Amino acid sequence: MWPAWAVGVALALLLATSCGGGGTVSSESSSSGTWSVVAVDSDGGEVGVALATCVAGEFRLSQSVAGGAGNDAGGTVYRVYVEISLLGNVELARLLPGHGVIVAQAQVDAENSDRIDRAASRLLDGGSAQDAVAAAMSGDSSVQTRQYGVATLAQGEANFTGEENSDWAGGVSGPLVSAQGNILVGPAVVSAAVEAFQAIIQQPGAVLADGLLAALEAGSMEGGDNRCPREQTAQSAFLAVARTSDEGDSLSRWLTVPPQGIGEENPVALLRQAYDRGESSQVEVDGIESDDLPAFLWGLAALVLVLVLASGGVVFWIVRRRRRRGPPQE
Repeated sequence: MWPAWAVGVALALLLATSCGGGGTVSSESSSSGTWSVVAVDSDGGEVGVALATCVAGEFRLSQSVAGGAGNDAGGTVYRVYVEISLLGNVELARLLPGHGVIVAQAQVDAENSDRIDRAASRLLDGGSAQDAVAAAMSGDSSVQTRQYGVATLAQGEANFTGEENSDWAGGVSGPLVSAQGNILVGPAVVSAAVEAFQAIIQQPGAVLADGLLAALEAGSMEGGDNRCPREQTAQSAFLAVARTSDEGDSLSRWLTVPPQGIGEENPVALLRQAYDRGESSQVEVDGIESDDLPAFLWGLAALVLVLVLASGGVVFWIVRRRRRRGPPQE
């Protein structure tokens, strides 16, 4: 029979790798949002973002209330999250109806929401897209691993790509739109996305979601994420559009599809099929927080608990062995 301490260590290792539903992942799993498009429609007052990546992540959208001033106080904002093992829920994008949209990708971590907060505050205070990017970058010691895209209804568009992003990485901006990506097959992914958006949005009757989805498809046609097979280009994707009249879970457009394994379907194509069928995904009203306790902390807590219990077992085992030996002989 194994001693109590050995049983405790084995149980601790099991709990540490299973608690939180996460398991272990490669460090690359913290690189999210490989190519994205942020855009606005000044005529319709819409703001939106579409994103695809060769990371099999499940995207979730949460509605909450902004803490702005004046007319912005109590305004609705929409946040897009992806769940990453060891990190928990990480915010990738934020839609600020009436103002603009922000995406924060490449190397992400538990402070992603804090950086987006700074950018959003700048937009709500009347700052430009470039001001918002600068606010997100401020004080970040790992800024050269980040990537941002911002589009606003009245203050332009901007993007930033840190020098330490994996090739190919960069961004292209045009009127009312910005496309950015990292770990791509090449610059044509983002340039084609912007061109496709501009071509679609100028057509009679076109809405912002039409242009965003066309942009995502154009990037996919150029090869998308270089970690995926060329015919697949991504493993997960989403599309989100909001306007000032949206309230609660009544969003103009929120659509995502189940993540795909390598060699399975192209999620961008699945997104198009669901879009053409008029489908929508669930919006979680105040249902997500980026500061959820990460899975590895649950595992660490379990490890500490089991080691405490195991230490008691070790003491009991030592005492029992001494009793069996009897008093020392002189």
